[in-house]
Amino acid sequence: MIVLRPFTGSRDVMGEFANRRIITVATVLGGAVVLTPNLVLLLQTFGVPIPGLG
Repeated sequence: MIVLRPFTGSRDVMGEFANRRIITVATVLGGAVVLTPNLVLLLQTFGVPIPGLG
């Protein structure tokens, strides 16, 4: 998800089909929603205590 965002937002690469600002914001927020729990699970796997998750 992170790698595709610069390509799909680039007018040089995508031309008239490049993402508009609102789509770029939505992809960044969507990526954060997906990646945050993954990061939490990885940290917990390696024994890093996360406040609020017990």
